[in-house]
Amino acid sequence: MPARPPSRRSAAVPSSAASNHASEPLSENDASSNELAAPKIFEPTLRLDAEVFWMKYRLPLLLALVLVVTGLLGSLVYQQTQDRKTANANAQLAAATSPEEFQRVVDDYPGTPAAADALLLLARAQTEKGDRAAATSALKSLVERFPQHPLAGGAALALAEQTAAEGKPDEALTLLRQIPARYPTSYSAPLAMIAEASLLREQGKIEDARRVYQNTIASYPQSVSAQQAQQELRSLRATPTAADASPVPPAATSPSATAAATSPSASATPAASVATPAASPAESR
Repeated sequence: MPARPPSRRSAAVPSSAASNHASEPLSENDASSNELAAPKIFEPTLRLDAEVFWMKYRLPLLLALVLVVTGLLGSLVYQQTQDRKTANANAQLAAATSPEEFQRVVDDYPGTPAAADALLLLARAQTEKGDRAAATSALKSLVERFPQHPLAGGAALALAEQTAAEGKPDEALTLLRQIPARYPTSYSAPLAMIAEASLLREQGKIEDARRVYQNTIASYPQSVSAQQAQQELRSLRATPTAADASPVPPAATSPSATAAATSPSASATPAASVATPAASPAESR
């Protein structure tokens, strides 16, 4: 029996089903598969942009790289040179014993910590020799060239004391007043205030000295200098002021008492009256 040809109705069903399937939205799996299957049209463009950038800026980039490497190598060489310089300066300072050798360390290795220490030792050596001018010069160099040195405050205090010993109290006072401002946390700050008050007392400025002692106690209450300031304040209270030390006028005396004390007859009369009876027996004989 011959097969029957498919009817038009049955043939139309798949076509309608295909149209309905095409009108349905794509699922996530279908979308991802389509994206993977799509040609990547941006990759060649990105590679082309990178190549163009490199061809355009390769010289500045290479130059910057060379500068960075050179800077790193230069800093490494500089650090090694400084370490070697510091070691040599310390060795030369350890072997120095005279003012000339201390000065040589300062001249050969300026700016090193060993040079600052050499200036301190030079000032001490010059002081022991009695050369106050040279000691003052060394201390001044240390304060000016090494203001961040841990002993710069002590050097400034020693410089002020040397200046006062040279007979320059006003200049010494100026130096002493700078120390608490420049080195407020140094041990030399309260000591400088005590030294300032002592100079003021030597100049007769008692009230100014009293004020400095009070400031010392307020600024450095836990220091030994504060205890010394308290003792000095008690001594100032016990010392009479200029008003208390004014001379007392003499007691008033009457004119009659003054005349009696200065009259020559008042003092001569008793002697004459005593001598007269002694002469009478001789005359009677």
